[in-house]
Amino acid sequence: MSTFRTLRSLEYIVVHELSLLIARSHNSRTIAVMDRHRPDWTARRDELNGAPLAAEDWSDNNGD
Repeated sequence: MSTFRTLRSLEYIVVHELSLLIARSHNSRTIAVMDRHRPDWTARRDELNGAPLAAEDWSDNNGD
């Protein structure tokens, strides 16, 4: 996954989680907050959901 796509996904996640602090639930208020602060949130969500789960190797295995 490119750094650009990773940053787009990270920004979506942060805005989504912050919107839940305001709305407290996945409801129309959450959607309104997301629409206001990240108008392209649905495209970013779809990119994130379409990304492979194993795109990065996060293991700390140095071959030891």
